[in-house]
Amino acid sequence: MDKEEMNEEKSAHILLIEDDPNHRELITEAIKEANPLNNIFCLKDGAEALRYLQREDEYSEEEKYPRPDLVLLDLKLPGVDGKDVLRKMK
Repeated sequence: MDKEEMNEEKSAHILLIEDDPNHRELITEAIKEANPLNNIFCLKDGAEALRYLQREDEYSEEEKYPRPDLVLLDLKLPGVDGKDVLRKMK
């Protein structure tokens, strides 16, 4: 990889799973500040996250809802908590 390739800004598809709207906003702002090209998709609970990751229901279209490069997961979510999501992801 040459220097030019290393300096190109690349985007990442980031899945943020966080129930607190204030936390979502802070995290999203920090990610966008680091790289405005990043695509951030926010979900509010573990059940929705599992549907997204398993391509179920409204999340079945791969082009519209691509696999994330990075998942940021709140462990203390209502209902299906973050630990349950991690177990299913594993």
